[in-house]
Amino acid sequence: MARRGGIKRISANIYDETRQVIRLRLSEVLKKVALVLEGQVRKTVTISDVTFVLNRVRLGFWLQSLLALRV
Repeated sequence: MARRGGIKRISANIYDETRQVIRLRLSEVLKKVALVLEGQVRKTVTISDVTFVLNRVRLGFWLQSLLALRV
């Protein structure tokens, strides 16, 4: 992603940090998808379940950003 953005040199440790952040974010999303399935008493994950959770997580991110700006 950085290379597509025009960055030519990247520190070696950025790859490990990026993997950790992506792994943390993915586990957070999967936990929330599991909660959605638990509430609906289902075992099969659909695309709409994942998009629902991603929209909720994104909305939460924007709300936190807006609240941080107001302080």
